[in-house]
Amino acid sequence: MTPLERDHERGLNGALAAEVRAELAVQNRKQTWLAAKADMDRVTMRRYVMAERAMNTAIVEVIATALGVDAGELMARAVQRRNRYPDLYGPIGGCSTDVDPDEQASLDATDAHLDRLRQPTPRAPRDRKTGA
Repeated sequence: MTPLERDHERGLNGALAAEVRAELAVQNRKQTWLAAKADMDRVTMRRYVMAERAMNTAIVEVIATALGVDAGELMARAVQRRNRYPDLYGPIGGCSTDVDPDEQASLDATDAHLDRLRQPTPRAPRDRKTGA
């Protein structure tokens, strides 16, 4: 499945569209206002806001600016929404976030080993007279 064939309502794009709708609701604004403010066709804006069309970073920035919100903050909220509701926005195209238990045990062992390496090595007290 190519990116253009994906369901735009899922994944980060769907969560981002939901965040835009939520921000519109908080500001008590309509999609037509947003389209005019962003200097965009009303139907095109509707497709973005309803997750019928994928948003690229330029579109996110235009929409965020029109809403008076930082684009990075809008994206961060979309990521949080996607992670909070995996059944709605979860993995696209059959991607799985499940980890094999044996692989997880290996990752845990590696993390524990790296944690031990990061800890300072205890040193024996030195004899001031001999320097040893």
